[in-house]
Amino acid sequence: MEIHVVKDPKRWNEIVDRSPYSVLHHKYEMCSSRKNALPLIFQREKSYLLFPLQIRKLFSFKIASSPIYYYASLLPDDAKAIRFIPETLELVVRFLRGFGFDLLTTSVPAFLSGAYTRTLNLWFKTKGAQSEHIYAHMINVKGKTFEDVWKNDFHKHARNRVRKAEEKGVHVGRVKNIHEWINDIVRCNISSLKRQGRMATSHYCDKKTFLEYLCRHKRTLGDYFQVYGAFYENRLIAYMSAIEFNKLVMITSAMSHSGYFPMCPNNALLAYVIKHACETPFNWVYYSFDRVSRYQDKASLLPSLRKFKFEHGFREIPIPIYHLALSKAGKIAQKLLSASTYAFVGSASLPQGLREVLERLYHRYSKSERAKAFLFS
Repeated sequence: MEIHVVKDPKRWNEIVDRSPYSVLHHKYEMCSSRKNALPLIFQREKSYLLFPLQIRKLFSFKIASSPIYYYASLLPDDAKAIRFIPETLELVVRFLRGFGFDLLTTSVPAFLSGAYTRTLNLWFKTKGAQSEHIYAHMINVKGKTFEDVWKNDFHKHARNRVRKAEEKGVHVGRVKNIHEWINDIVRCNISSLKRQGRMATSHYCDKKTFLEYLCRHKRTLGDYFQVYGAFYENRLIAYMSAIEFNKLVMITSAMSHSGYFPMCPNNALLAYVIKHACETPFNWVYYSFDRVSRYQDKASLLPSLRKFKFEHGFREIPIPIYHLALSKAGKIAQKLLSASTYAFVGSASLPQGLREVLERLYHRYSKSERAKAFLFS
């Protein structure tokens, strides 16, 4: 069998739906929503493997990349298909080289099956791929009641803040009508970004743009996409958006208004989402990632957020990202990606003033590209 490009969404999604390893970004409507999509399929006997790739350009380098930060890597349809991973990757590499690609980039979701992750890791290591790690912040709730998580995983300070929110009159629930609350949602965005020392971009701070972003996700994903809000006196004072699919709750954004920060709405929200995951039941709750480990002697870009998550039972799971050169030019692209990651991680140790200057330059020169990515991601 050879590698083929899939143009039949129904056929693709049938495989995604039956795979125990899939995440929502494996869905055809997610991984093929852009013109540069490259959804590949391999079949051997009765087994199927899917590889959702995106075509990217880095200067003159041509890169094939899976949605690495959403963990939509190579997807076997069942455990039996794992044995065909090496053969599939060999054919993918041959296919990409035939179309002039310089680099293949993907991740290995370490929270999935041990056999799956071991097979992927071994193949990339034997091929001499360059690797880096991100550290996913996740809590395992498989087989646990919320009472178990509350007693054994939540820090006592986190429990006290959740109680404080309840005492202050904060209540949490699903945001059923996004239009009704969009003004408060955007106020939370602006306030959160200022509090975190991050540049307030028009993506999050423009009402029309952000409303379209939320509504488009709801139209595309339906009940897989949810927005949860913390409310006080008929005001939305904090919210979290989440993607819920195949035993994984993925928190995609979390914002709150600084004026209500002492009422601990963030703690109440996160406790609500974790309780929902326990009762549904899901296996994992994911809440973004860090570029550095808490055990490394390096500064985090968002240390207070990391502390907040760990107080609510989250742990870091190293996720390897592999860059496999497919040509001589690809080896140069490897080094450029490695250098950019090093510079990004190292910026956490720079003085605040210098960081703000670099951030303003970044937003000035990359605004148009980031706007496209925000609207069409």
